[in-house]
Amino acid sequence: MYIYKTTNVINNKIYIGLSSKSVNESTNYYGSGRLINEAIIKYGKENFHKEIIEDNIEDFKQLKNREIYWIETLKSHVSFDNYNLTLGGDGSLGLSPDIEWRKKISEAIKNSPKMESTKKIMSEKAIATWQNPEYRAKMSKMRKGRCANPNQHIVTGNIWRGKNLPDYVKEKIRIANSGKSYSDEVNKTKGRPGKCWYYNPITKEQTMAYECPIGFIKGRIINKNKS
Repeated sequence: MYIYKTTNVINNKIYIGLSSKSVNESTNYYGSGRLINEAIIKYGKENFHKEIIEDNIEDFKQLKNREIYWIETLKSHVSFDNYNLTLGGDGSLGLSPDIEWRKKISEAIKNSPKMESTKKIMSEKAIATWQNPEYRAKMSKMRKGRCANPNQHIVTGNIWRGKNLPDYVKEKIRIANSGKSYSDEVNKTKGRPGKCWYYNPITKEQTMAYECPIGFIKGRIINKNKS
């Protein structure tokens, strides 16, 4: 068993590896790492030089320790612009996948049929759970009696204050809030049984009423300059 160094003679980048075989049994073995194999395909094997830096290692645990030692000594890790993805020892210590590789993995996971199937199952379970009257009653009972923050409007305002939302998001929020009405049951809890906001687009007058007054339209004008 031995430790070897593979060098790209074009750019002088190196790779440190270990082999559990003898030198004669693995003459054409230049490394199994992803980066070194991609480099060999790109530049051609004839542009790589392999040299034995430590031989006749009899214990496999010692072999892995020596690989760690040589990777650290020769700085062959990818963080030093070389080909080793880990710090050695036949493990994932120091694994440094490049940005492109991480992007490929992320896209593969997002677009996998298994991921879509999982999201669909989770969505269906969530919908079924909230459609259960017993569950909704249980959650309602848990939330009743909770002490809301007396300055909740200030807290909420501070969260949104200073955020530069895109215009299309602002318009989407405006449309969603414009003319919003609630059920009578909800309105009763808010002290406005059955009433909705209406405003006059000409006079800018606004009011709450059970029915839309003449010359008014459903909605409410929000004073953005109000502190």
